[in-house]
Amino acid sequence: MYTVDASVTVDAAAAAAFECFDTPAEHPRLAPGLRSLDRTERLPDGRWHGEYGFDLSGVRLEGEIRTITRDPGRALTFELTAGIRGIVRYRFADEGDGCRVTVSAEYELPACVVEAVGESVVETYADRELTRVLANVKARLEARRPSESPDRA
Repeated sequence: MYTVDASVTVDAAAAAAFECFDTPAEHPRLAPGLRSLDRTERLPDGRWHGEYGFDLSGVRLEGEIRTITRDPGRALTFELTAGIRGIVRYRFADEGDGCRVTVSAEYELPACVVEAVGESVVETYADRELTRVLANVKARLEARRPSESPDRA
């Protein structure tokens, strides 16, 4: 089991950051390794699920993602199954004129993938990917005009 944690302060409200991660179409724009997020479906309670394709140093991993907890403006938790198995937790907290986005990921990869790319590559790649996700959400939200809102999928 691998664990990665990171956080960033964003010049935007927690509700806007939440909305970004709660919109399936935003995920491939935020996560460089996420090559596809297809067949997404929004459930009546606001949660959603879909099928992902992820590239880890040239190895394609596919599976399903689903929201398991959704607390608008404050928290989202996703479960990944199949190629990558794990939990990704996002927390959003207003802080001054902006907000703090904190993410914690706990995941497992198939042994053949770890053997193919090497354990140190897996650890380094995951840390860099999460750092890029947060940098991308920061840039995306801070580039928006205050009157703009994210598209809903």
